[in-house]
Amino acid sequence: MLVLDALSIRNNSKKSNRNSQARLILDSAREPASDGAAVQGLSNSGFRVVGGEAVGVIQSYEPVVSKLPGVSITPLSPPQLDAALKIVSDCDQWNPYAFDSCIGSDRVVALHRDLLTRCLNESNVGSLVAVNDRQEVLGFAVYRRDFELENSTERRIASLESICVRPDTHGEELGEMLGRNALTTLKKESVDAVTARAPMYGSGPNPELSLLRKLGFEIVTSNLIMHRWLT
Repeated sequence: MLVLDALSIRNNSKKSNRNSQARLILDSAREPASDGAAVQGLSNSGFRVVGGEAVGVIQSYEPVVSKLPGVSITPLSPPQLDAALKIVSDCDQWNPYAFDSCIGSDRVVALHRDLLTRCLNESNVGSLVAVNDRQEVLGFAVYRRDFELENSTERRIASLESICVRPDTHGEELGEMLGRNALTTLKKESVDAVTARAPMYGSGPNPELSLLRKLGFEIVTSNLIMHRWLT
């Protein structure tokens, strides 16, 4: 099944002149790697492959409490937004745009600012942050409810959008703690199933994919990520 998203990104390039404030439109398509005909059709339409992802799903799960000494989990608050975005700029975990050379770190931060701001203002998107005893933000997780899909399927469905932690922390343990707390939050909302996507890097170690499996996700398919830029 093809998933097609459209994103608006402001062009902040110093090389731009009167068009520097123009909106750049990015079409992002996800297509099963096994569907060669569809991939070829997208290529003929101007899309190019920029990476891959594994797709996982977890259903009928029981929440598991996960704790680390000196670390607490709280909902994202407005004063924590800049600290969370600083983490985004220092790492590329769960970053679906990491393989597109046209999307630099400034654009990735801008996209996450939009996502995290929505967490503060919209009921279907939420974020949890991990803080230490000094209330410093160590990492965050973002999850999303799909109300439109829920209405059509009569099931409560959510997605784990991202988990990002500071590079100077115990990333794997902290990521697991954030993921489990996000799943627990969704379970309290009576969510039936949660999906998640992990970037695929090739044959090397893949910490995001390992984390999904540790959280209990079953990997059900793999997609090619394809982008097309429109100005």
